[in-house]
Amino acid sequence: MIHQKQHSGERIVVKIGTESLFQWENREFGGEKIKTLCSDISYILHKTSDEVVLVSSWAVGFGTQITGEIKEDIISKQYLASVGQKALMTAYDVYFSKHHIITGQVLATHADIEDDEIRKESVQRVLWFHFMKRTLPIVNENDTISSEEMLIMIVMHFLLLSLLRRTCCILLPTLTGCIETRTSQNLG
Repeated sequence: MIHQKQHSGERIVVKIGTESLFQWENREFGGEKIKTLCSDISYILHKTSDEVVLVSSWAVGFGTQITGEIKEDIISKQYLASVGQKALMTAYDVYFSKHHIITGQVLATHADIEDDEIRKESVQRVLWFHFMKRTLPIVNENDTISSEEMLIMIVMHFLLLSLLRRTCCILLPTLTGCIETRTSQNLG
């Protein structure tokens, strides 16, 4: 069993969907929704003892935006994810650095979290180290190596919940503000 520090706050897993990441009116990532999300998560990390994991989608979408190609088959999606993942993390880094938050990328597959105990413990350890350092782990399905159909990110969200104790769920398919509109379920 992996040892983790005790803390008095909650462990919060925030799942943000494509609808919240993409501005359809000008066809780009970001905008006010992302600024609000980053501000709210930064507030939680700076002003509370809560720990946050951000589960993000849109690596394939970013790859599509960059290349202009449409995703169709698995290899195309893997290619687009490999192009888009760097841009996605760079965008998050830009937004969160304005709030003095260090981000880290945690790429995982279904097998990393569900099927293999050694890889599962590895994911747990890196998340708990982020918690200890008060940095923000951003989890994304590792679509570039996933051999199965791309998982819906909501599945990844719930797989992460199974790894963590005292967890609060926040699902943001659309976003008006994280703190004001969050819903939670204590799974502890």
